Amino acid sequence: MGLLAPIHVNERIIGFSLILNDITKLKQTQQRLEHSNQELESFAYVASPRRRRRARTKQQREEREQGGGAGSGSASRG
Repeated sequence: MGLLAPIHVNERIIGFSLILNDITKLKQTQQRLEHSNQELESFAYVASPRRRRRARTKQQREEREQGGGAGSGSASRG
């Protein structure tokens, strides 16, 4: 990443200034976090089928309560 800016003297551009940032460590950290998140998601998926079932049941119950039993089932989520 970089920033290029003109250098002004008496309203004349006499040169340019270039500032560069080394983002290598940032990118490495980002990759480690993404990998860690993938591992956590995989673990959660494998380790919690009962939780997913309970969450799905709870969500269906809430949708029925919000829909008032009209049968429309159109509780949209943006």
